[in-house]
Amino acid sequence: MDIDGYLSAHARIRVLLNRLMEALEAAAGVTTLEVYLADIHREMIEHFDHEEAHGFPAARSHGWAGGSVVHEFDYHHHLIRRLMEDARASLHTAPERVLPLAEELRRRVHEHFETEETALFPIIEVARR
Repeated sequence: MDIDGYLSAHARIRVLLNRLMEALEAAAGVTTLEVYLADIHREMIEHFDHEEAHGFPAARSHGWAGGSVVHEFDYHHHLIRRLMEDARASLHTAPERVLPLAEELRRRVHEHFETEETALFPIIEVARR
């Protein structure tokens, strides 16, 4: 995936997150929220899988050997996965937790995308040359 592919995935996921937040604010039913959370989960996992399989190796082959950036990405992936799972589980067990979890999820996803754009994209751009 080139940078345009990453940006396209970012845009799709941001739209889904915004729709989820709008649905929560409108007190949408559980089924609607389940659909949005499932869509976000699917898109994020696909994005993470691609990033881990293609983005990281390309970056490593051009000098990104590890260190704090790798740990930061691993932490983001773990935390976002957990937030998605917790939000989905809370729909049926603790619906009052869904809004705060969704807000945290949106914040963490935006942070992750910002980190990609500042730390990973420049390396991918160099690798393409």
